[in-house]
Amino acid sequence: MTSINEHTIIKKYAIYFLLLSLINLWGCYSFEHIRGSEIKEELAQDDGRRDLSIVTKDYKEYHFESFMYTVVNDTLLGTGKIHHLNKEIRFQGKIALNDITDIEFKNTNIIGSIGMVLGLLTVFGLIIIVIAISNDKYS
Repeated sequence: MTSINEHTIIKKYAIYFLLLSLINLWGCYSFEHIRGSEIKEELAQDDGRRDLSIVTKDYKEYHFESFMYTVVNDTLLGTGKIHHLNKEIRFQGKIALNDITDIEFKNTNIIGSIGMVLGLLTVFGLIIIVIAISNDKYS
């Protein structure tokens, strides 16, 4: 039979596990905001693996998921969505790089997050096993 102290310890470690999982997810997410003269250079070097959001001179926001856009010469080609005047419209076409005022790259490392969570689960499981074994020895 388990004591109240054991339940308290297990709850304590469960909370630690959840907090570490949240920190891990936050750590596997990257965000980069670029303005001005660096936009052309950054887009020219981009490999398309990150989600991309851009704002144009006419204040339209375009959102492209990874691998749904490419840069050819001075033009961004892609399929995504336009957010303008509280509407979301499907977009497929091109945007001149000179018309872009801001870009944001977003990237989430899902494989890293899964690996870290599985590692934390393993450690959490081992702690519970050690607690159970130690309680059996002293019972």
